[in-house]
Amino acid sequence: MTFIALCPECAQGIEVDEWMIGSYADCPACGKEIIISPPADQESYTGRALTSGGHLLPGDQLGRYRIDQPLNLEGACEDYLAFHTVLFIPCLVKLLKPGIAEQDSFFAEKLVRDAQNACKVKHQHVIGIIDAHWDAERNLSYVVTERAEGMTLREALAKGPVAEKNAVEIARDLCKALLCAEGHGILHGDIRPANVLLTTNSGAKLLGLGIAKLEHEASHCETIGDVHHDLLTQAYSAPEYLESPQDSDHRADLYSLGAVLYHMLSGKRPFVSDNPLAMLTLIIEETPPDIRQFNPNVSDDMCQLVASLMAKRPSERPASAGEVMAALDEIMRKLEKQPKPGRVVVTFAEQAPADNNQSTVDGDTVNVNASAAAPPFSASRAGLAASPEAAAHPGHTAGPRPVWASAITIINIVLALACAALFITGIVVMTRKPKNPANPASQAAQPPQ
Repeated sequence: MTFIALCPECAQGIEVDEWMIGSYADCPACGKEIIISPPADQESYTGRALTSGGHLLPGDQLGRYRIDQPLNLEGACEDYLAFHTVLFIPCLVKLLKPGIAEQDSFFAEKLVRDAQNACKVKHQHVIGIIDAHWDAERNLSYVVTERAEGMTLREALAKGPVAEKNAVEIARDLCKALLCAEGHGILHGDIRPANVLLTTNSGAKLLGLGIAKLEHEASHCETIGDVHHDLLTQAYSAPEYLESPQDSDHRADLYSLGAVLYHMLSGKRPFVSDNPLAMLTLIIEETPPDIRQFNPNVSDDMCQLVASLMAKRPSERPASAGEVMAALDEIMRKLEKQPKPGRVVVTFAEQAPADNNQSTVDGDTVNVNASAAAPPFSASRAGLAASPEAAAHPGHTAGPRPVWASAITIINIVLALACAALFITGIVVMTRKPKNPANPASQAAQPPQ
């Protein structure tokens, strides 16, 4: 398909093909080299799938952005990995579902306004906003943000809980971002593992600042609301935010931070339910189980901090993200002072044919020696490192040494003693003083007898 691209120098129209979008071409009138940009005012370039009520497909053009891959299609906004065809940078497009924009233009207009306010927040731990657009004729409202390499905290937690030191580092990065947002009076409103990006070089980054709150509100539209997405959002939301989002302040984000910390340390969400009303009741009335029921290694100070962050009343929580950062710094200092376990070499007994030589420890069957006095021990369960020999041969049993090995040991000892004797003898010889020689002059002066 072809369209007309205008030269910015002489306004000459150039007929180009669709595949040339993002490439260079020479103007036939003035000879200037220009970049072919997609025509944002043509409906055919808003995506083939949107016209049929579906989703954007790889290769679709949304304004100046080429869709590369769908990332998240749940909730009120759809996330797509995209590419800026003018600046030649990767980005992320958050598109409000056209059905919501058509049903109520309030959300479409507010998405752009919130993006304008969020642009004020410039921080290394916040994914910044590049662009925002609202097309009332086609019910298209979207926000374009930066795109960083990494994995979301939700993907990391699918592998299990996070070590306490790592959880402290992630929480400190989020506190820095929230402290900057507090200074601009911006409430995130949807802090959860899916909105935390773990980068390779820049620590944790907060996604959706300034626009996540609107996405949460828009997800309650009757015809568009996604129950599964709503449950995942509710699990980390503060009680007062679920009851009245417009009356909540930054302490609602601190509650969500505590819920994320709870999930990182325990490996489980603080509240779990398949019913939105039941979930709401749990968050407002119930207290989550103690973290140490799932992870007994969590420190007391960390458990107290999570409990204070997840207090039902906002007045019982820390006053600001700065106060939370100070508590996290103190926890990190105590964790770094803890003694590290020594290096232990662990050997395992060979499997005995009889069943009475097996024992069950924490649900795992281990082989024990009937004559052994010590109970079975697992290096991985205790958190200790085994020797390379034990790791390479986990089933090896230490038996009696062969005769030739003992003979070699004796020969080595004898050679070492001989070398030591020779060394001592050499030192004695070198330090020994020579005798005084006879005086030849005095002997020559003596008369002959």
